[in-house]
Amino acid sequence: MSLVTSAEKARILVVEDDALIARDLCRRIERLGYDIVDVCDSVERALFVMQGERPDLLLMDVCLGGVDGVHAAMEIRRGLDVPVLFLTAHSDRATLNRVKHANPDGFVLRPFHQRELMVAIEFALHRHRIDGELKASERRYAATLANVVDAVIATDRYGRITFMNPAAQSLTGRTFDEARELPVDDVAPLRHEATGVPLISPVAEVLSNRTTVRAVVPAMLVCGDGAQVPVDYNASAIIDGEARLNGAVMAFRDLRQQREIERTLRRVEEEQRQTQRIETIGRLAAGVAHDFNNVLTVIGGDAELALAHEPLQEDIKLILQQISEAVGRGAALTRQLLVFSRKQQTEERVVDVNEFIYGVRHMLTRLLGEAITLDITTDGAPAQISIDLSQLEVIVLNLAANARDAMLRGGTLSINIAQADVIEHPDRPGLTAGRYVKISVTDQGEGIPHTIVQRIFEPFFTTKAVGQGTGLGLATVYSAVKRFGGYIYVERTGTTGTTFAIYFRQTDAVRRVDARPEPRELTGSETILLVEDDERVRQVAGAALRKKGYRVLESATPSEATRIATTHTAPIHLVVSDVALPEMTGDRLTAELRATRPEMKVLLMSGSPDDVLAMHDLELSDVLRKPFTPTSLANRVWSTLHDPRTHNPGKPRLPFRNQHNEGGHANAHR
Repeated sequence: MSLVTSAEKARILVVEDDALIARDLCRRIERLGYDIVDVCDSVERALFVMQGERPDLLLMDVCLGGVDGVHAAMEIRRGLDVPVLFLTAHSDRATLNRVKHANPDGFVLRPFHQRELMVAIEFALHRHRIDGELKASERRYAATLANVVDAVIATDRYGRITFMNPAAQSLTGRTFDEARELPVDDVAPLRHEATGVPLISPVAEVLSNRTTVRAVVPAMLVCGDGAQVPVDYNASAIIDGEARLNGAVMAFRDLRQQREIERTLRRVEEEQRQTQRIETIGRLAAGVAHDFNNVLTVIGGDAELALAHEPLQEDIKLILQQISEAVGRGAALTRQLLVFSRKQQTEERVVDVNEFIYGVRHMLTRLLGEAITLDITTDGAPAQISIDLSQLEVIVLNLAANARDAMLRGGTLSINIAQADVIEHPDRPGLTAGRYVKISVTDQGEGIPHTIVQRIFEPFFTTKAVGQGTGLGLATVYSAVKRFGGYIYVERTGTTGTTFAIYFRQTDAVRRVDARPEPRELTGSETILLVEDDERVRQVAGAALRKKGYRVLESATPSEATRIATTHTAPIHLVVSDVALPEMTGDRLTAELRATRPEMKVLLMSGSPDDVLAMHDLELSDVLRKPFTPTSLANRVWSTLHDPRTHNPGKPRLPFRNQHNEGGHANAHR
């Protein structure tokens, strides 16, 4: 009859080389209600079975055909945590000492009774379980003690040090041997964090009043090397069982990491507020971009068309030129808003910063004016980064414009490009270790007051007079730098002058070079279907195309455009359509028109943000961006008509990639 319940059943591996003894053991074990995993006649076989079966108990003879079972058990237990119960017929002291050396979980001397075997098995299993729990508890306590970060110092009743844990030794800069028997105030003096005034010793207070003392003011611990560390502390009395005062124990907590976390949290909160402001600006910009760009297209187009009429009085010509310049500034402002709010999509590519800076130096010189000298230097090392070329231009031009405005009396703007092997540094929060391309832009202006350094990248924050700045320049720079994984910091260069340091990860990828089309005569005689619901934009675009010799069929709606395409008997070579139309979108309209006129090419135009165009699955580089000028419209129409790649009757694909608007304000280096 089984003496063990099914819930208590243990799986036992028997290791015995005598077959008769092994059979007898198995019968006894099974009669007691345990399960036999296997019977092995060698240590090698036992090791193999244990790897797969993982028994609850190993029952083995001390001697196995000449093999030392004690030694074998020790080898087994090095790799597998399993209790071992030894069997032997020898009870001499030498055998007992040898068995004890193996630290078994039990020992059974032959011959034995059934109940003696059961007691030995149960005892071995119980001892192993208790030992396991004890070891787990020891590991937990060991891990806890190893991770205690508080510094602990104990003293006798005279305030002399009797104990210091490793954290206390590290914090104070004194070893326990150095600090033993010294007054605690000599080893761990405390000062008021704000005033530096020495604080009353918490240990002295505890020893006098037998009370617990906690920090009530911000405190600094003065370390052995003179450094001051912000700490929180508490102290308590050590009282024995007879209520006698034996000393005090004081614990310090180093607050440097906590302070850093608090600073990080404040920085994250500020970034979240910045993100919320950006999202608000993005929604505002997206809402007005389409209509505003239409207005700019009309104003700029009329101004350019008027300038084409000769002769013009000089004062009238000057007014029209000023209108065109104002349109360019308005378009740039809208684009800045969209870039800043990330409503403008980008095309990331590998750019050599050295080549880029030298490529735009003439533009920078014109931007800075005659009173400011431009000085460009490099360390001659490769300076390849991954970025949208137009965004790099936004960064450099805005920083140059900011420097120009700071140097009212003239001076030198220095731009330096160099490799930088960066290690983590508290002065560069967020900047991780690695190889970077560092772009330093240094002016000789009046410098940035310390009180506003933290605000200069905020949108719409400006120190300029009303009407002289939008407060978006540096905010746009910050947004563009962050968008491509870069970092920007302000370095004050004394009482005058400021350096903006920008870090971008260096890349070893192969740089892509775009092919540039050769200039050609931009006139034609083809028939163009112009679809635009804004009447003034349609009039300006129609006039510009007719002036270049094209025949223009105008339509305000998709239904009207469909009627014209159906009834017009002669070829229509190109459809120029706005994306945002009543009834249906321009891309859908052009797709339907090309179903009946597959030879007709397509040019889409839009004043909407990039994320809106992306929802239509449009190639952003294939869209003529508003505001455009009559000249840029004619340029794109001509290139679309004459480029063989646009003859594909599938999705419209246009030849020129352009990240900016096409309003006649293209940059000189392009």
